Amino acid sequence: MRNDGLRVRGSLALLLALGVVGCGGGGDGAGGSGGPYSVGGTVAGLASGTSVVLANNGADPLTMGSNGSFTFSALVARDAAYAVTVKTQPSGQICAVARGTGTATADVADVAVSCQALAGNTVTLGGTVTGLQAGTTLVLQNNAGNDLSVGSNGGFTFSNPVAAGSAYAVTVKTQPAGQTCTVTAGSGTANGSVSGVSVACVGAVSDIPLGTAGLAGDWLQGQCSAVGGGRSGRVLVRAANVTATSLTYQQSVMFYENSTCAGTGSLNGITTLGTFVVARSGATANVVANWGTFTGINGVASPFIWARKRDLLCLLGDSNPSVLPTAADVEAHLAIVPEWACYAKQ
Repeated sequence: MRNDGLRVRGSLALLLALGVVGCGGGGDGAGGSGGPYSVGGTVAGLASGTSVVLANNGADPLTMGSNGSFTFSALVARDAAYAVTVKTQPSGQICAVARGTGTATADVADVAVSCQALAGNTVTLGGTVTGLQAGTTLVLQNNAGNDLSVGSNGGFTFSNPVAAGSAYAVTVKTQPAGQTCTVTAGSGTANGSVSGVSVACVGAVSDIPLGTAGLAGDWLQGQCSAVGGGRSGRVLVRAANVTATSLTYQQSVMFYENSTCAGTGSLNGITTLGTFVVARSGATANVVANWGTFTGINGVASPFIWARKRDLLCLLGDSNPSVLPTAADVEAHLAIVPEWACYAKQ
């Protein structure tokens, strides 16, 4: 019995190691730490007595009533995307954002918001985009012109003001890949500045939940490994204690009393390895990618991608976010990852 116990523990360690590297990111391995980071910059040209409302990733609204530096209250995770937009334009002015999008690898302080006076008898036209998948681009038009490319959710404003009292008609010129966006409250008469145009994007994925909702439960790796004594085993991953943005990452081994992992196995306990926090999610028609940070029980933090490919869960190291920045990139990478290296839902 004593020797068997030692053999089980040794086999468990081996299989856990296989589980960690079996679905690695093909050169995009885990490593590094840091974050979360702040996002901010500077407002210039804002007229006295007016205010502009900014947003990051379509949330965390920040009202600026004067020129100067700003910092959003909410931090962003390491390697997470940020997108600063104007949610509400100041009265009589139009503000534009420069250097407003990117990936946070350190504190961001160079976002530039510049405001200028509207030409006489003109008003601004804009609204809000929701549901746009990360890594995709939507092109809007007003009155069949003034093309506006939108690459993130949140507020938008057309660069060209419209004459007060004139008609406007916002339409989608180019749909984002894999999605359909619909405009609501997109036409009317601009008697004043317009900020209520709504653009809602849907599609890409209809049956795989984004975020932690699609990760919860037990997942059993396809790879079957010999553990000695005529027995075999598979690594089991469990996503427990799931919240809207985080989960507890646990592992175990499913042992089988044969050499082929056939029939019903038995778990050899469960070990908590750390916590995974989702920073952002994206999707294609077949894959949902969840970028975030895994923090082990030793306190070491590493960027990871937990990706759903149909009924499979694949864990990808993401130390170099430029390699797999979008769901489409993740899907292309998973095409060369063998399915036995991923985990099937139990």
